[in-house]
Amino acid sequence: MSSKLQNGGPQLGLDLGTFAVKGVLLEEGQLQKKILVPTAGNPVQAARECLADLLAGRRDDLVQCGLTGANAYLLAREAGIKPLLEIEALQAGLARQEIVASGVLSLGHENMYYLEMGPEGEILFFNRNGQCAAGSGSFWYQQATRMGYDDQELAQIALAAESAVKISGRCAVFAKSDMTHAINEGATQGAVSAGMAQALTEMILTGVALNRIEGPGTLVAVGGVANNKAVMKYIEEYCTERGIEVAVPAGHEYINALGAACSGAGVAVESLQLEGLLNRAYIPDNPLPPLERGKVKYMEFPAVDENYVLSTVYLGVDCGSVSTKCVLLDARGTFIGGVYLPTAGRPALQVLKLMKEVDRKYGNLLKEARIVACTTGSGRFLSQKILSAEYAVDEITCQAEGIKYLCGDDETLAVIEIGGEDSKFLQLKNGLLFDYNMNPVCAAGTGTFLENLAGLLGVQIKDEFSEKSFMADYAIDLGDTCTLLSQTALAAAASRGLPLASQLASLAYSSARNYLSKTVENRPLDGQVIFTGATAKNHALASAFAAESGREITVPPYPELSGAFGSAVIAKMFQEAGQDGRYSFRSLGDLHEFKVSKRKCKAVCEHEHNCTLDVIEFGDGSKFLYGDRCGRFSGLDKKIAGYEQLPDYIARWNKIFWEATGEPLKEGPRVGLARSGMFFELYPFWAAFFRELGVAVVLSDKTTESTLEKGKRKLEAEMCYPMEVLVGHYQELLEKDPDYIFVPEVVDMEPLPWAPDWPRGFTCSLIQTVSGTVVNSLQIPAEKVLYAQLNYRSGKEGIKLQLEPVARKVLGDDYRADKLQAAVDAGYRAREEFRRAMLEESRQVIAELKEYRDAVVTVFLGRSYTIYDDFVSKGSFQYARQRGLVAVPQDFILEYLRGCFEGEFEEDLLTGEEREAFKEYLAGLHTHFDNIYPIQLQKMLSAVFFARFLNERMAKTGLPRLQFCLQDPFKCGPNSMLRHYLEGLTSYLRLTLDGHTAPAGMITRLEAFKNTCLSQKETLQLEFYSARTKGIVDQSWEKILIPEPTHHARVFAAMFRNFGVDADVLPRSKDKDHTLARRFVNGDECLPLIQNVQDFLEYLYENGRDIDLEKTVFFQGWACGPCRYGLYAPTQSLLINRAGFGAGKICSVRVDDTLKKFGFKFVIGLYAGLLAIDALYKMLHATRPYEEQAGASEALFERYSARLMETLEDLRFSLPQLLVGTHLRPLEQLLKEAAHDFAEVPRNGEKRPLILVGGEFYVRLDDRCNQELIKRIEKEGGEVSLAPASELFAYTAYINWQEAVTAFKLERSIPRYLLKTGYGLVQRLAHRDEGILLRAAEGMRAKLEEPTPEEINTLARKYVSRHYGGEPPMTIGRACAWGRRNNVGGAVFVAPFTCMPGSVVEAQMGAMREELGFPMITLYYDGKDSANRDEFIGSLVFQARQKMDI
Repeated sequence: MSSKLQNGGPQLGLDLGTFAVKGVLLEEGQLQKKILVPTAGNPVQAARECLADLLAGRRDDLVQCGLTGANAYLLAREAGIKPLLEIEALQAGLARQEIVASGVLSLGHENMYYLEMGPEGEILFFNRNGQCAAGSGSFWYQQATRMGYDDQELAQIALAAESAVKISGRCAVFAKSDMTHAINEGATQGAVSAGMAQALTEMILTGVALNRIEGPGTLVAVGGVANNKAVMKYIEEYCTERGIEVAVPAGHEYINALGAACSGAGVAVESLQLEGLLNRAYIPDNPLPPLERGKVKYMEFPAVDENYVLSTVYLGVDCGSVSTKCVLLDARGTFIGGVYLPTAGRPALQVLKLMKEVDRKYGNLLKEARIVACTTGSGRFLSQKILSAEYAVDEITCQAEGIKYLCGDDETLAVIEIGGEDSKFLQLKNGLLFDYNMNPVCAAGTGTFLENLAGLLGVQIKDEFSEKSFMADYAIDLGDTCTLLSQTALAAAASRGLPLASQLASLAYSSARNYLSKTVENRPLDGQVIFTGATAKNHALASAFAAESGREITVPPYPELSGAFGSAVIAKMFQEAGQDGRYSFRSLGDLHEFKVSKRKCKAVCEHEHNCTLDVIEFGDGSKFLYGDRCGRFSGLDKKIAGYEQLPDYIARWNKIFWEATGEPLKEGPRVGLARSGMFFELYPFWAAFFRELGVAVVLSDKTTESTLEKGKRKLEAEMCYPMEVLVGHYQELLEKDPDYIFVPEVVDMEPLPWAPDWPRGFTCSLIQTVSGTVVNSLQIPAEKVLYAQLNYRSGKEGIKLQLEPVARKVLGDDYRADKLQAAVDAGYRAREEFRRAMLEESRQVIAELKEYRDAVVTVFLGRSYTIYDDFVSKGSFQYARQRGLVAVPQDFILEYLRGCFEGEFEEDLLTGEEREAFKEYLAGLHTHFDNIYPIQLQKMLSAVFFARFLNERMAKTGLPRLQFCLQDPFKCGPNSMLRHYLEGLTSYLRLTLDGHTAPAGMITRLEAFKNTCLSQKETLQLEFYSARTKGIVDQSWEKILIPEPTHHARVFAAMFRNFGVDADVLPRSKDKDHTLARRFVNGDECLPLIQNVQDFLEYLYENGRDIDLEKTVFFQGWACGPCRYGLYAPTQSLLINRAGFGAGKICSVRVDDTLKKFGFKFVIGLYAGLLAIDALYKMLHATRPYEEQAGASEALFERYSARLMETLEDLRFSLPQLLVGTHLRPLEQLLKEAAHDFAEVPRNGEKRPLILVGGEFYVRLDDRCNQELIKRIEKEGGEVSLAPASELFAYTAYINWQEAVTAFKLERSIPRYLLKTGYGLVQRLAHRDEGILLRAAEGMRAKLEEPTPEEINTLARKYVSRHYGGEPPMTIGRACAWGRRNNVGGAVFVAPFTCMPGSVVEAQMGAMREELGFPMITLYYDGKDSANRDEFIGSLVFQARQKMDI
């Protein structure tokens, strides 16, 4: 037991952070001692050392003790006290030190947060970094260690830099890749570290402070990163521009510990000995087996005949991000020796050091030898130029040749290669590179990740890591979404006492799983499994691969040199084949003697790089300049000879596009258009439309780095890269100050003529609701906004109606209907002219491709705003062309398909029988991919379908084989589903697009892709898995199993049984790690899909032999809205099929099919049941926080829930009863009794703030997905009002009614009238029934009443457009409604990781806070614990309670 000390005495405060434990001891309010102890993976031991030091020599029996920090609750539980939230301790610490500030930045090793303070020290606003630790102090520490410095030394280097390299600011792993590639291109350590400091500052200001820091006032910075003078320099510059003074208080690292000491409780000193805690076993929920040494075989290098033939020696140099190494082979290919050095952030100098070492070890042997060299690795172009090496070849090709040299080429080999920054998977068959993949730009999970985390845990990566890992009795799953998130999950587990050995073993498993998920991507590991790269020397990681793959792992001799071996082999191959080298290798003597100097670049630079050039002068007088990021002096160009002869199809598209748009007017009202988003598809229409109206169009400029930075700074949410660019374009339009800014929301596009059965043709959900995001983020005045909802699928009349408000606003009194008609006609004419020009060009393109049968012709799949915006595509088309690929945008393939399908061409590839064959082929594929409703997925799949058809007929058509490259924006939700569909159709190169700036990784992937395609002698035979689903009217199934996120699933089951269907709820998987699901998902899908798949597969694996698989289906809702939920059913069907249980195991349940099969009574009864179970949940949430007897409310809820299911199973009613509302009498009685009984539950009289919980449907309802969010809020002192499940059904019906009304206006037909009338009747009945049940629970009415769909839509309209039918308007509208009529303390909005609608809500929160006046946060869930997330929840409730007390 604990209590406050009554008579003063010692005060002890501990801040138990991820990196270190900080402790203070106060005596009579005065600081007596302070101490900092690194955590090193064992927070309890660190705390024990800290306490021992603080209490040394004291004889107190009782002290006042306060605990805070990520690891606090471990000790708090032992001491019997409640830990303080970090903001609670910080607030108390600031008060204790009498520090007054308008804002506070707490910059820790893993956790960062920003507070705005009131005049009395109260917290007015709070935000912190999310579950990812990117951008925190740990990142800086890792990079400093990697470069051979401590964090303060690297900060000094950054401060001394005269210029800074641009580093990506979104993700620490992307930033790390940027740094690596910049260094390999010659950038100095100072410029790179300065760029890293700027990137960290950017993450702090935008991601943590949300761009809210404004003057006047004082900003106080505390925490370890506040000691980083480089970061603080940029923070101070930012603040100075805004009139803010920055202060870093003395002893700021201990401020939280001081606050904890002042707010602690009395505890017995004996309870702080921690012996029991140190010896207490951690109990994992789902342990992974211990690693086994014996599953890995390390090969010995065969004996070498040292009678070398030295007429020619082949030197292979592998210049990587972390290490630089080389191999020497004699004229016969016999291994002479090799050298391995760390790159240490100095690739140019390390290459020369490498040659010095070669000269030292082998110089006498090589005196008379001619040396022929080949370079590889991420620094291959730099090292080629320094050495004057004859050849430079990509890593994939060199790894393949190196493995063949070391392991032989007579077997099928599956090669795992993990380097410092890149990881690769190779499949070798019959000595040829059959297939390969690389990690998608991101370097997470590679060698440096393990080394850095091992360093944080105080463990040497060499030997000690493996030895301790093998001592672990078990490991735990840290997830495979992202290894930075795994790092956060590890910190959370460590805070609960996970032993160090198990932490290390878990890291090995995490890296293996991340590699298999992200790099192998469901490819089979055919043949012998080889693990190579320096990381292969980590026995524990090799054993983790063995455990995860179920295979023996073979590690070749010298695995760290495998790339260099291959490079030397290729030098020999090229030389013997007579291939000319680009240069001639310098002598070792010339390389041995050199001097280095620096000078400023004085060239006129369009990039504003301000480079400091490094000059290497060799003994023979020749010079090499590097450090020029543009390659002007170093010549680090990455082009093949003659690439200019390859066609530039982007340039040709641009010519057609701009000719179709015409010249804008010089006079008239000035309307700004963003050169981004749907611009690249619809600008010909918009240009002609506005020109006809007499409007002068003002375009934003081409995308630049500045555009991206402006977008990121203005957004309050993490959105995809193209969306950040789009917001940046609107910001630049604002700066041009046109009269109006056109903000179109393009909802859908016309149906594809060859795919009429694919519904909707929706654009991206972010594009559909861009208005609220742009207008609220940039605060564009309403009078400037020209808004239009555009549904091109509805046809010309619909578009005219939607553009009428635009014409009226811009023309004012000059508006006339005929002007509008003429403008719309002009838009459609321009669009048709563009299409006709593209049609003709596509025919020429297809004809030209026949000339490139020996080339790698690659169709680039993507969205118009990634393909045609060179900045967003990261120059991928030009880089592809420079590396020798024929790069074709998908639109040329699709326009040719359109021409063939519609008979536009007199002579084409699909005439007569071939056209009919293609139609049958297409129809067959469409049956396997139903409900593909996003237009871009429809286009990409169509391009692949058509290309596959042509590839099968190459002999007839004379065309080359068409390969594919997918441009995949980071966090693109629909693409996470698309990738599953593509995997059974074709192999492809995936290029992840983000603010990641370095091109080197992309160039490597393109070059390797080309070489792999050229080396393939046969087409990859992929196993196709159907994504076909079944419907509710399908007669082939007899039993349906319904996933159970909550008891709502039981309502469905009860109603199905009522109507004679064998239905039951699916058992809920208890596997928090989703082990079965993660074998088949790619990890980028949303969490509810993964949770469903886990439930499905667990049931099938346990019961597959006992049930009739052909007669059993799993329930999944059918949807066709802006969210990717509508893709759940086909994607889950495909995954179950891939798992071996056959096609068609998902029943995609549509409302209209349900009406056909069961009639309206089923739907009415189902909705009433959902309303009733929602009411019971509300009664539970309104009662449980206050109950005196724990469990009383839950028992009551379960009793009435069971009664409800029994009632629904027997519910019968007639049409007259329905019309007068008496059909609900049984449910009315049940809710009346339930309300009475809940009201009788004894309560403690406590006052709690009301916390709204809303967001994504599954995550907010399923306590597995949200990790018992509601109970956590209750534990922190809040009461929850959960958004009801019935809201989704009611709001969707409302949106359907609105769409039906609009459709009837466009076409006044009887079917459309009946549809409008039917939806209107459903609306009225739903509203009436909700009112009846609400009145039945009169005693709880205030807690139960929800806003109507109309009210939600009206209140959300300021933030999300009225047409949008997904989660954002429901989440926002409900929060606004409750905030206006109730005393709301705060709101928590939840979403799966990478959820696009969730980011829409998050982007509006700044404006919503201003309107509603209460704190709110958005939480993203990926299935893993996060101490950051838990602290975020507690901090919100703390702020709400503090506000309530005021």
